[in-house]
This record gives sequence, structure tokens and C-alpha cells, in this order.
Amino acid sequence: MGCLLAVSMAYIGPQIESFAKKNPLFLTLAGVALIAGPLVATRLMIFNSLTIPLSVTCNAAGIALLILASMMRPDMLLFRWLEWKPITVIGVASYSIYLWQELFCTHYTIYGLKQAPWFLTLPYWIPATLFTAFLSYRFIEMPFIGIKKAVSNKSPRSHS
Repeated sequence: MGCLLAVSMAYIGPQIESFAKKNPLFLTLAGVALIAGPLVATRLMIFNSLTIPLSVTCNAAGIALLILASMMRPDMLLFRWLEWKPITVIGVASYSIYLWQELFCTHYTIYGLKQAPWFLTLPYWIPATLFTAFLSYRFIEMPFIGIKKAVSNKSPRSHS
């Protein structure tokens, strides 16, 4: 859904931005409804033939709408917390967190262990994941980002 939103922004970005800036509350409510609706319906065991196969898609669409609303109207009260320093730090390292979290939150028996080491038990795997992710971001991602910037600055630009 994020890719669909990005591609849509590339083709009809001004129209999407105009709509989103005029209707941020609608986008926000629609996003929340797409996330909460299938969860509630599944819990209540209604519309299961629709909600069970489509809930992940609805959730992704809802998150995309919330992201769009937050990008167009970051000043809305609902989205102001996204500017807090701890949240922005986590956002910067979110890809590293995504990469490393599975290592720490996977059940210890998957690794052939008879007992879980402390860093694989909840809540300890959370700081272990964050620590590893931030090290990875600092010592792996950042150097590659630097190389990418250096290479892109040296490459000749086409002037068509």
C-alpha cells in the first residue's frame, strides 16, 4: 500500500495533496476505520469470510491513509507526537529495527535452545533489538548512505 501511495503521488500527487489537505479528518477517520473495523468484526465473529482474508489489506490501506494525512497535516493534534525526538530517532532507525527484531523476538526453540537467554525473553528482547539496530544503523547503514551520496555526487547529471 505504501508503494501504491508513492506511485500515485508520482502520477497524481497534486490532486492527492489537494484532497488530503482539505480532508485530513476524513482520511484519518477512514484510516482508523480500515484498521479497527476488521479487528472488531473478527473479534465479534461477523463478516469473517471478508475480514479474515482482507484484514491485512485493510490495515495496510488504513496505515497508508494515516501516513498521507500525517504528511499533509503534521500540525493536526493526532500527529504531533510523531515529531517527538524519541519517536523521530526510532523512525530513522526503523529499517534496522525491522531487520533485527526477528532475531530477538523469535521463540528460543527455533534456535535449538532448551532455555531462553535473558535477551530473548520479553521485555528484554526489546532493548536488545533497539541496541543492535542502532549499532547496525550507525556502523553499517550510515557508511553505505555516505558511499551512496558520494557516488551520486560524482556521477554526471543528464541535462535533457
